Amino acid sequence: MKRNDFIRKMQQRLLIRRDAVRQTLAGEVNSLRRSRDASFGDEVDMSISNEQDEIGSHMAEVESRELLQVERALETMRLGNYGKCDSCDGPIGLPRLQAVPNATQCIACARRDERRSGYESSSTNARGYLPVEEPADELLFDDSPLDIG
Repeated sequence: MKRNDFIRKMQQRLLIRRDAVRQTLAGEVNSLRRSRDASFGDEVDMSISNEQDEIGSHMAEVESRELLQVERALETMRLGNYGKCDSCDGPIGLPRLQAVPNATQCIACARRDERRSGYESSSTNARGYLPVEEPADELLFDDSPLDIG
C-alpha cells in the first residue's frame, strides 16, 4: 500500500473517531450538568447520583485524553511525521497503526515504558491484550512523498 493511501485511510478513521469522542464527551458533560441541577428524593437517590457523576466524570476524563491523542495524531499527519515513534524515531509498524491509529510509539518502546511503569504483567500488556510481535526494522511505506492536503 502506498504511504499516501494508508495515511488517508488512517486520517479518515481518526476524523470519524474524533467526531465520535466529541459527541460522547459532550453527552457526558451535559449529563453531569443535568445531574447537578436535579433535585433528589432521599439519601439513597443522592448517593446513586453521586456515584453516577463520579463514573461520568471519569469517563469524560478518559474521553478527553483520547481526543487529545487523536488530535495529536492528525497533527503529526499534517506535519509529515505520522508513523514515526516519539521515543526512538523508528517506524511504528503497520499492524500497530492499523490497530491503534493514534499510536505514538513503536511496540518495543511502548513495552519498555509499560515495564518501567509497572503496568505490564507477565503475559499481557496494560490493556490485557497479548503482545504482538513486529519486525523492528520493517519499512512502513514506499518512499513516495507525503501529500494529504
